[in-house]
Amino acid sequence: MAATVTVNDVLDGQVALDLECLDRVYLNAYVPNLQVGGQVVSFLTRHLGYPIPSPAILDKIGTA
Repeated sequence: MAATVTVNDVLDGQVALDLECLDRVYLNAYVPNLQVGGQVVSFLTRHLGYPIPSPAILDKIGTA
């Protein structure tokens, strides 16, 4: 019989939590597709549904 695999087993070594401040926890994610300029525009327009890609949208996301 195969051993049961838990979520902790799958994520072990794949996910790291970086604590930068005692009163806040920041989640820093790496999304390879967003490292390319054109993909950022695609993310803002197609995925989020904004008609015009703007830095103001990124500010809004960051503030939230």
